[in-house]
Amino acid sequence: LAMGLAGAAWLGRMLASETGDVGAFDPVIVAGAVALLAMAALAATAAPTRRALRVDPAVTLAAE
Repeated sequence: LAMGLAGAAWLGRMLASETGDVGAFDPVIVAGAVALLAMAALAATAAPTRRALRVDPAVTLAAE
């Protein structure tokens, strides 16, 4: 997220003419983008995390 914010700040200046009334560093837009990316990351990791939590560690270690 930090790298994305830095990239957005850099590219925001380049795209400022294309955004119209929305400023390149509008806090509402930046916060919305950060929230959207965070939710996507959580959604992408939810299923594997649930699957990993269902496995008994003793059974996994015994199998190795």
